[in-house]
Amino acid sequence: MKKTMVATMGLFLATFTFTGCGGSAGTDSSQETVSGNENNEPAPQVEENALHNISYIEGVYDITSEDDVIYLAIDTEGVVNTYDYQADFSDNGMDCYIKNSPLKEVNKKINGKTLQEDQENNYFYLDDIQISENQTNELRWVYGEMEEIEYVSLDGSITAGGRLYLNDIRIATSKYLVTDVTLEEMELNICK
Repeated sequence: MKKTMVATMGLFLATFTFTGCGGSAGTDSSQETVSGNENNEPAPQVEENALHNISYIEGVYDITSEDDVIYLAIDTEGVVNTYDYQADFSDNGMDCYIKNSPLKEVNKKINGKTLQEDQENNYFYLDDIQISENQTNELRWVYGEMEEIEYVSLDGSITAGGRLYLNDIRIATSKYLVTDVTLEEMELNICK
């Protein structure tokens, strides 16, 4: 009787363990398909860091300082780049742009980075940006019901005036969005 009980318990545990791991008696779980539609094709995968409201932020922003004309551009993928116009009073150069200038520190720490979005809290952000020597920060572009960038912030602290100029970081709100210069025009007019 004792041997029969032990054998029955062993069989029960083996069956429980096998079905508890996603398998089932008599079926090969590797042959199962995800039913996403009538053709039994897998359901489409949603990108984890998709920018659902990119139209709120994409564009060209004027981040000029004194006589140095500089634009911050955010493309449809959320990539941030800086364009330094060369025919201004600061550079006295040709009528062209230097993209992410190695000669200037402006936005060097954020150029080429891709924004992420926190839809629940209505903002785009770049994190792990080192502003000071021993600290990393989060830059935010916060949007509201008007579907535009209402303010920018560093680690949640709102800046006044619509621009954030801190050390070598320059970002701005929709108030500084320009229409007379486009990303396509700047890309076509890169200095050679």
